[in-house]
Amino acid sequence: APDLVVVAVPPDVAMEVTRSALEQFPAATVIDVTSVKAGIYEGLTEAGADIARFVGTHPMAGRERGGAVSARSDLFTARPWVICEAEEGRSQRVDSFVRSLGATPIMMSANEHDRAVALMSHTPQLLSSVMAARLSDASPVALSLAGGGIRDVTRIAASDPALWIQIVQAHAEAIGEYLQGVKADVDRLLEALGDLGATGSRSAIADLLHAGNAGVSQLPGKHGVS
Repeated sequence: APDLVVVAVPPDVAMEVTRSALEQFPAATVIDVTSVKAGIYEGLTEAGADIARFVGTHPMAGRERGGAVSARSDLFTARPWVICEAEEGRSQRVDSFVRSLGATPIMMSANEHDRAVALMSHTPQLLSSVMAARLSDASPVALSLAGGGIRDVTRIAASDPALWIQIVQAHAEAIGEYLQGVKADVDRLLEALGDLGATGSRSAIADLLHAGNAGVSQLPGKHGVS
């Protein structure tokens, strides 16, 4: 009889597999590692599951390549791992498990988590795919010039579309809100580029670039604040 059960399945079946695990292992703490949390809590509650033994989690680490051959032993090292609200004893148990893998536990509510990953993970994934799609029509000569910039922007576009369709469906509203903000910025940029001689055009472009400087400086780690 396991003490801890980890549900690591695609988002569209995570709730049902978690519910089954709670029934199959009545003495265990059950956690999941999917990237959208509130929907699982809601589904388990509606299904009448023993939600007191469930702890939603999300390791903020991964690779754009899937499968066992792409596994890395240091995947979670020093990476954030979200742990949602739970009974103190179960939270401590999950905290110990997360730390044993080298990750850094971060406590958040399910809703707080979902809003955060929509900005930090899901919207960037779609923007990376949008940019990478432009490469399909690029000439071989243009592609030969590819450097770190385009590779950084498009790296995660190699991720599994089938998995990301599920993630986007589960979190469409929040992602849509952030994309609307991006669209507004792009519209302002296009307006400025359309008439560089107009009053304020160069300022609008500069404002966007400065806003980007300010935003990236907020990121923790080697690319931003420490």
